[in-house]
Amino acid sequence: MEKNLNTKDKRVIKTRKAIIGATIQLMGTKRIEQITVKEIADTALINRKTFYTHYDSIYDVLNDIENEIIQSLIQILDSTDFSAERLNPYPLFEKLTAMISQDAEFFHCLLQSSGHSHLLNKIKGVIKDHLLIQFDKYFPNDPVLPQYVLEFIASGLIAVYQQWFDANEPEPSLEEISRITGLLIFDGVNGVFRQKQQELLDSSN
Repeated sequence: MEKNLNTKDKRVIKTRKAIIGATIQLMGTKRIEQITVKEIADTALINRKTFYTHYDSIYDVLNDIENEIIQSLIQILDSTDFSAERLNPYPLFEKLTAMISQDAEFFHCLLQSSGHSHLLNKIKGVIKDHLLIQFDKYFPNDPVLPQYVLEFIASGLIAVYQQWFDANEPEPSLEEISRITGLLIFDGVNGVFRQKQQELLDSSN
């Protein structure tokens, strides 16, 4: 019985992956509101009935994709030691590059379409919320400045990747863009940290 359940679970996972993959593929050529269930079913090599067995609508599929992206981002941020990343930010951006490469077609669509601004805002919110927890010790008694620093990091990160996808050029590579972005962002942030630390030292003397 357990073996049958496992087999069924694998079929469900495989079918859902096919539906998600088909949706992302179609999003590369048209807006989400222009995509039909029939197109997704045909691309995924299933029928409409199978689609509706797993999802209520196309937006239900999109919600699944978005949740998967957010969860992947949260896992990356949760596993990041910001104190260490300040000295060497590349490992963090290497993980982000791997995440983007895995769903490059979706991210290309996401960053080029104004229709997905809610997800971009959600991504920005996740980045800011997770980093804010680690920023507290660098900005004691200053609840305002960290918000500007975090906005700089989150917005700058998204803007650079957006520019890379818009350019649609083979060079520089996504890996190189991630490395440069890490250096640009963290060099700027470290400058702010040094200034705040110096101010704290001056005020204690």
